[in-house]
Amino acid sequence: MHPFAKSLLKKKAVWIYIGVICILLCICFFQLIVSRSVQEFDGGYVFAPEDSGTRTIFENISLKPGVYQIILDYRTDQDYSAYCNIRDDSVNAGTLLTNGEHFYAGRAETTFYLWLFQPTDDLQVVADYVGGYYVETGNLLIRNTGKLWSIRFVLVCFAGALGMAGIAMFFYQKEYGIATEAWLTGIVLVGIALMASLSQLGGYMYGGADLTYHLMRIEGVKDSILARQFPIRIEPEWLYGHGYASGIFYCDALFYLPALLRLAGFPITASYNVYCICLNFATAWIAWYCFGKIFRDNRIGLMCSGFYTLSIMRLYRVAIVNAVGEGSAITFLPLIFYGVYCIFAGKNDRGRKAWIPLALGYTGIIQTHVLTCEITLFLMLLFCVICIRKVFRTPVFTALVKAVLAVIGLNFWYIVPFLDYYLTQDIRIRHASGRTIQDRGLYLSQMLVNIWSDEKIQSFEERGFQNVVALSPGYVGLLALGVFGGVWIWWKIVGRDMSTTVWRAAEISFVFALIMLCMTLQNFPWNSIQKWGELPAVLISSLQFPYRFLGWAMVFLTMLFGCCLWIFRKKRVTYLIGAVLALFSMCTAAYGVWQFTCKEDYQLRIYNEGGMGYGYISGAEYLIYGVDEGKLSFAGAVPGEHVRITEYAKQYLTVNLVCENTGSEESYIDFPLLYYKGYQAKTDTGEKLQVCYGDNYLVRVILPPGYSGGVKVCFVSPFYWRISELVTLLTIGVLCLYFKRGKARKTDLTGRKKRDTLTSVKRE
Repeated sequence: MHPFAKSLLKKKAVWIYIGVICILLCICFFQLIVSRSVQEFDGGYVFAPEDSGTRTIFENISLKPGVYQIILDYRTDQDYSAYCNIRDDSVNAGTLLTNGEHFYAGRAETTFYLWLFQPTDDLQVVADYVGGYYVETGNLLIRNTGKLWSIRFVLVCFAGALGMAGIAMFFYQKEYGIATEAWLTGIVLVGIALMASLSQLGGYMYGGADLTYHLMRIEGVKDSILARQFPIRIEPEWLYGHGYASGIFYCDALFYLPALLRLAGFPITASYNVYCICLNFATAWIAWYCFGKIFRDNRIGLMCSGFYTLSIMRLYRVAIVNAVGEGSAITFLPLIFYGVYCIFAGKNDRGRKAWIPLALGYTGIIQTHVLTCEITLFLMLLFCVICIRKVFRTPVFTALVKAVLAVIGLNFWYIVPFLDYYLTQDIRIRHASGRTIQDRGLYLSQMLVNIWSDEKIQSFEERGFQNVVALSPGYVGLLALGVFGGVWIWWKIVGRDMSTTVWRAAEISFVFALIMLCMTLQNFPWNSIQKWGELPAVLISSLQFPYRFLGWAMVFLTMLFGCCLWIFRKKRVTYLIGAVLALFSMCTAAYGVWQFTCKEDYQLRIYNEGGMGYGYISGAEYLIYGVDEGKLSFAGAVPGEHVRITEYAKQYLTVNLVCENTGSEESYIDFPLLYYKGYQAKTDTGEKLQVCYGDNYLVRVILPPGYSGGVKVCFVSPFYWRISELVTLLTIGVLCLYFKRGKARKTDLTGRKKRDTLTSVKRE
């Protein structure tokens, strides 16, 4: 244990603080258990076909503050025929949170959650009826889940951790002292992250194009945890309970944080916003660390962090479009850049540990966004071709091999299922080669816009522009590109020595920034390249939007921005100019995002899964080819000829039923599950039954003639998936041992140096 930690634990004030936190946590845990209760209400309401509009089903319900599960029995012959919700005009705004739930023909009850922060005696359960269909409601059950106290438990833990960190900093400052620069660095990084989080701190979400899909991913992780499926493979409640293999192709590793908050009782909006805020803090810190190390200047690192974290590209993808998959990947790009810089420059402990940032960065983008991996791989191959001589030098080649092996090992648990499904199942993403992307690129005039708004986009569209989005590298990025290019040409003319590693990295960044910016434009010949063959057609089509290359362009422009400051680092005025430009970039980008997200028409507050529905799958890239998703809805098992089902129960991806095949030939049962690889069917005695594709590619179980008994269908990961998970665990263990040995060796060397110094002093 560190000496400071030992001294901290000896202080009475620290133990008093820990005791208070523990008492509060015990109170929350006790209340979580005792506050659970159930209220039942008998009733019934039959809607007449012409009786459209809002009708009150139950009223004058008394509830105390809590998180409640609302369960209403109903029968209907049409999906979306009515919408159940909660209304109470007696409580204050913001103290009753719920989105209600739709009625579905394949369900017998509706279930959704209510967050109530104020006691009431006038709560009403209402139904919005569209008219023309049969709808009848029955009894009501209101269950107090106790999760209001689990929310408070999490908040106490968070506040306690912050308080403990503050106490530790106070005593550390008192005993050892903390440099002013360290305080300022922390304050600036927090300020950058908070400025990037303005739209999330408002308590709502901006209704971007990708929002619902990523919210469904969070719910999918939560439901998979409840279904005891780990790691996440098939999201069970997606597509009306038929399951969707988004987790196989689009890794959900980082979504465990918001999913755990959902399990603790937080609404979807709060969980999603917490994730985005954490993303902003991580981006600010990683960018500061990487660029600060490259330039060996803390101030340049801070300016680069602000420039990158608050770039228009990043804020647009995270805060406006809500493409948090790509936004999460953008967080790790500076790590990859820094890792490559360390390897080829021989930095970071003489290059022996230079592979670590590269491995961690590439693992980050694999776990968050496959398309960013595709772009990054293209850049890595291009860079290695340019620097082919250095690639085969022993230290560089060894570091690259270590990074590749670490990346494969850390992500083997995800790579194996991904390749298994992609190569063995006919997934829609394999048929996406016909989609062109050139017309979705940026216009050259878009590059010159620094502050975006709806009015600006409308102005472009009125002039005949199409597919205009709020994207550009910003004035400061283009200025850095121009200034560096001018200095480069001038130094070439005067014959100045430019052999430093930072300068060479900036030269390559300049070339790559130009390439990336050109590839984002509509003028780039994407359609022509797609005609070269099937492989380029599939890869380009999968990119969807050329402006994805702007993510890496911002990394290179950030390097050039920092290099412009580094060139004139001996002149104090350059730091002032750089600080002003960085502040200008930050403020304009934040202002542009504020213009978008502050409009009430686009503000969404989604609290429970039912408010989103269960059928949205964005582009349906991970659906089995040939499935008609329009025919999917909540339903039970469909028996074949001569088959009778007497008992039926479905929970997530597991179905148990009792059936009988009275015929003399084989028959079948179609289950409400999409037939992805991994489903198995067994009888009561453990005998396996044949599973194949059914109607609309559902799971079909073949029943032998005369069979009578139970059938269980469930999803089971193939054994080689489990082996891949063990490989990842083994890789993590090996890396932990490697780091531990490296730390022990470093400590031993430090101790030897101290002993040698003391010995020499004594001899003198």
